[in-house]
Amino acid sequence: MRTAFRPDIRRMIYTTNAIKSLNVRLCKIIETRSHFPTDEAASSSYG
Repeated sequence: MRTAFRPDIRRMIYTTNAIKSLNVRLCKIIETRSHFPTDEAASSSYG
């Protein structure tokens, strides 16, 4: 069942989801980088 929200509410929901998604990605990057002593060490592990 799909609930129909007003356009302004729907826009707010989509914006919040995008912000949460970006935050999760940034947290993963920061967590991964904290395991390496330098930026070069982190970069070399990806490629």
